[in-house]
Amino acid sequence: MRKIYFLLFSFLFSISIQAQTADEYFVSAFQKFQKNDFAGALDDYTKVIAAKPDYADAWFNRAICYDKLNKIEEALTDYNQVIFLQPDDANAYLNRGMIYDQLGKIKLALVDLDKAIKLNPDLASAWYRRAVIYEKMNADTLAEKDFKKYLSFYPYSTSANYYLANLYDKMEELEAAIFCYTKVLLVDTTNAKAWYYRAYDYDLISKPELAINDYTKAIAADANYIDAYFNRAFLYDDLGQFDKAVADYEKVITLQPDALDAYYNMGLAKISMGRKREGCAAFKYAADRGDKASKKFWSVNCKQK
Repeated sequence: MRKIYFLLFSFLFSISIQAQTADEYFVSAFQKFQKNDFAGALDDYTKVIAAKPDYADAWFNRAICYDKLNKIEEALTDYNQVIFLQPDDANAYLNRGMIYDQLGKIKLALVDLDKAIKLNPDLASAWYRRAVIYEKMNADTLAEKDFKKYLSFYPYSTSANYYLANLYDKMEELEAAIFCYTKVLLVDTTNAKAWYYRAYDYDLISKPELAINDYTKAIAADANYIDAYFNRAFLYDDLGQFDKAVADYEKVITLQPDALDAYYNMGLAKISMGRKREGCAAFKYAADRGDKASKKFWSVNCKQK
């Protein structure tokens, strides 16, 4: 009887040590993860799983480590195990859906994201990720609905508002797009693309002054934004501010010497200012480099008879 008792005591003591070791490895793994030592964290989570195969959190966290290390298939395997252990884990479906998206398995991604949302309608990230997939599929109405749902959780999310603004641009809902770009810019005044696209939309709805102001802000955020200089120059042309237009076309040419359309437009602006010789020189330069429109204009208006 003493022998049996001793063996039982030894067995229980072994289980206690094993459990304690698993918990210690779990803490160690978390600490390593916090320091971006994903390989080290992965090794520790593997030891946890070896000691406690039903430890769902260890499988989940190891999957994240695999993902961070670009081991996508291994991450997928671990998320499968999490879902096997915890079939109602909305976050596991969300993360597995994101893995499927990375692997180009869009239908499976949508199935998982649908499941995540069904299990937890307040899981904002699931709405966002599904919206992004719908947008890539050109399912504009579905994408709009999901982005708006995500924004009900985070109204000033710059990424969601920017995505939605781009979507509204594609749908030609320009006022809605402007509203979303404005929300982006309230948070991030250095977002050159948001300034640029809002400017573009202002131009389309015939608000050139507002467009010029936004192109100027885009340039302030990115001094090498060629398209912003070009579009601002074009608006200056329309407003008869040819000196400003020329300055912008010259900046475009400095940044992109082969921008023959800039030479063409600069030529027109200089002629409009009464500087025909300089304008014709710009047309000649572009014509000699193969620009057909410049060649035609130069032949008709500049070539000496």
